[in-house]
Amino acid sequence: MVLILLPESRLRDHARLGGQALLFGLFVYSIASAGLALPFSARPASSHDVHPVRSAPAFVPSPRHPQILEPEISVGFGGSNATFTWRTPVPEGVDGISMLVNDIERERKSFATGAGKNGRYGSFDLRRTPQAVPDYIRFSWLQDGYILGWSDAGIWEIDGAWSGIGRA
Repeated sequence: MVLILLPESRLRDHARLGGQALLFGLFVYSIASAGLALPFSARPASSHDVHPVRSAPAFVPSPRHPQILEPEISVGFGGSNATFTWRTPVPEGVDGISMLVNDIERERKSFATGAGKNGRYGSFDLRRTPQAVPDYIRFSWLQDGYILGWSDAGIWEIDGAWSGIGRA
């Protein structure tokens, strides 16, 4: 609709098409940066609707994030595998653990089943194919579904070497 109002919008040559594309891009950018949703958009109008703001739990365990032991890493021809184990016993009030890989939450484990709590070691298994970039891995305790704070990042290098958390 905006393109109809542009001068000579019916003529189609590369210069005019480029100008129209630029104006249309600026129009869409201005709408998106204002936080408005397009009429044909299926997602909510603002990011506050996607993840409602919740206050953190009042109780924060000590230590604030899981203590990860030295991971067991095996490197093979078709990829590699790492097993991450956390130190037990788990602090009181904690009901789960989460693993973040390259700023994406990969897995959550609940202690409701008793796995990985009070003397039994729980673990996360991470498998990957050969790649050109290292993985940055963090862990956090969970309380009532809330993340209590991420650990420092451990780095799983492309050659299978590990540095960071777990090197205590």
